[in-house]
Amino acid sequence: MNSCRPDIQHRVFNYLQFLQPAADRLSQSPANDFRGVWIDVLTPIDKEFNIHEPLLKNHLRNLSAKGFEKFVLFGHGGEGAYFSSEEKLSTLQKVIAEGVAPSNLCLGVCTSAVPDAVNLISKAYERGVRHFLVAPPVLFHPLASSGITAFFTQVINKIHQPDWHLFIHQLGNISEAPENSIVDLLQSHPNTLAGIVDQSVHINNTMDLIRSFGSHLKVIPTHETNFKLLKPNTVISIMANLIPDDLSHLLHGDMPAQVTKIVGMKVKQPDEKFAELEKYIANYPPIPAMKLMLSQFYRQSDWENVRPPQVHLDNDGKEAIMKAFKAFNSSPNR
Repeated sequence: MNSCRPDIQHRVFNYLQFLQPAADRLSQSPANDFRGVWIDVLTPIDKEFNIHEPLLKNHLRNLSAKGFEKFVLFGHGGEGAYFSSEEKLSTLQKVIAEGVAPSNLCLGVCTSAVPDAVNLISKAYERGVRHFLVAPPVLFHPLASSGITAFFTQVINKIHQPDWHLFIHQLGNISEAPENSIVDLLQSHPNTLAGIVDQSVHINNTMDLIRSFGSHLKVIPTHETNFKLLKPNTVISIMANLIPDDLSHLLHGDMPAQVTKIVGMKVKQPDEKFAELEKYIANYPPIPAMKLMLSQFYRQSDWENVRPPQVHLDNDGKEAIMKAFKAFNSSPNR
């Protein structure tokens, strides 16, 4: 995303009087429940490349037992672009049947077809879900901002429901809504557009979004090593699949009651643990690397599986991550 431009700030400022009543209404709506820690849930896959629902249910139960009950399903970490609407809806229904409140779920929507996005959102809405993480469309050539605005406008207009909330998923070079589109959508749909989820690792990018839109939209960071500086009240975290307790300590600015001390292990502060984890997986595809680690945590080899077109780590990568796992000394059950 480009750095914050004065013309964008000026446009947002000019909408202040228009948006303030909408912001008041939004504060009393279900979108106001979108706060705290939302875990970008990794999706377990069986050997036939289908969703491994027993492993997923066990993982959610484990996270819930640790006090984490808000989940993004089929987001960036959940390989959401690689699953059909039918698979997502079937899994969503079973997760809700397990006792997860629909209000504590956010569903990833990643498609360039308006009818597909509308169908998925509408059917998930019928199941009680109100929060949706929607990526801008992707084409083989750059899209004009007016085209991206038209995509979101069509999706919103075809839902015909007043109380659902859309979070634009900024995926950087993969898929991103221009600032002009965000401003246009703020003006035309202030009650539906609830926030921006920034997948960028660059803190300046997130800070630009906060400066431009933070007074009217939730700007939600996802890169854990930036949380300490940003001090957000809402985050989406993929690393919390692995070390949820450390995320809680990081956001609250405290330390665990007991810190395990191991000879040669330098990591003590929660933010240092995330930096260490990031260092371990930096040279590998992050999702396969984290799923490999999770397979060791749970002692379930199926957690290593990824949905094509993603691929397993090669033998060298697997060996390196296994060594990192031993050094990292984390467990979801500690």
